Amino acid sequence: INDPGTAAPPGTSLPFDCEAGYSDWQNGWSLVKKGWCCSHMRRGCSGSQTTSPPYDCLAGVSNWQAGWSGDKKTFCCTSKGLGCAPIADLDLASDKFDCFRGVEDWESAWPQEQRSWCC
Repeated sequence: INDPGTAAPPGTSLPFDCEAGYSDWQNGWSLVKKGWCCSHMRRGCSGSQTTSPPYDCLAGVSNWQAGWSGDKKTFCCTSKGLGCAPIADLDLASDKFDCFRGVEDWESAWPQEQRSWCC
């Protein structure tokens, strides 16, 4: 868990702005944003979130593509590196990359083409 003052390295951005909408985080944030901000920035944690994440990323991991909701896929990919679409599934011909997926390990996980496109 990062300290609340953790900033993104220069030239990168975090997947969520945990200050934006904080005054009404209970109603205004998605489950994924709540989970990420609680886990990484200690912002927007409900009593239960301080001890456990909103999703068990090991439950159903063998069938994540068909069995997980979009929110669970996003949370587990960004926070645990599980349930992420393989790089081969990206449309390289049109240079479309998801610059938030895998951002926590972008330097080692992204191919050079994605690093150039997103950074």
